[in-house]
Amino acid sequence: MRRSSVFLLLTLLGVPLSRPAAAQWARGAIQRFGPREGWEREVLRLLAGGMRNEEIGRELGLTRERVRQLEAHALATLSREPELVEAGRRG
Repeated sequence: MRRSSVFLLLTLLGVPLSRPAAAQWARGAIQRFGPREGWEREVLRLLAGGMRNEEIGRELGLTRERVRQLEAHALATLSREPELVEAGRRG
């Protein structure tokens, strides 16, 4: 089973979460993105739902590389949110 990038980010940040808890955390974190970050929000939502970059690209009309770039930007943004990291640690 492929681990989601959200789950991997939380693991790297030292947040001990199960996959369902990581998905729940991701849903809350996704709400942090404003209207200008709609692509990032949508990519993370689909990743948290278990889709792969290639599938997301087909659904959104983007290349797999563009999906990867949006994912990287979104995860970098989330990793700079200390209250989100702390909320994940609290579970």
